[in-house]
Amino acid sequence: IIIDDGSHINEHVIKTFNVLFPMLKAGGIYAVEDMQTSYWKGYGGDSDELNNPGTAMNYFKSLTDGLNHKEFIKPGYRQTYFDKHITSIHFFHNMVFVLKGNNDEESNFVIENREFKNRKQKTIVTPSNPANQG
Repeated sequence: IIIDDGSHINEHVIKTFNVLFPMLKAGGIYAVEDMQTSYWKGYGGDSDELNNPGTAMNYFKSLTDGLNHKEFIKPGYRQTYFDKHITSIHFFHNMVFVLKGNNDEESNFVIENREFKNRKQKTIVTPSNPANQG
């Protein structure tokens, strides 16, 4: 387990995660406490623009889509390190927990981020040609 109880400055929280998370063993937990500083200007936070990408809260929220990267319909998509190694993210009051493992579960529908299988017709359907979706 890694517990970030450092400076609480948003920029530091993000940089520290980017350095230390890859060192965490599979099955490990990365915890960040005092996430309320994401809303405090003196720590680089922002209470006015809640989508500010420079806050630690928004950084961790941005990683949530990667949990489902195998479902993206985005030809040529290249998985990030975090897509491959984050298996869950849990948000609590002023805390976030990131679990590390192998996020390699295949999609039931999407093939190589570019097409998906139509379960009824058992055929391949491309998103660019919705007429084939029957």
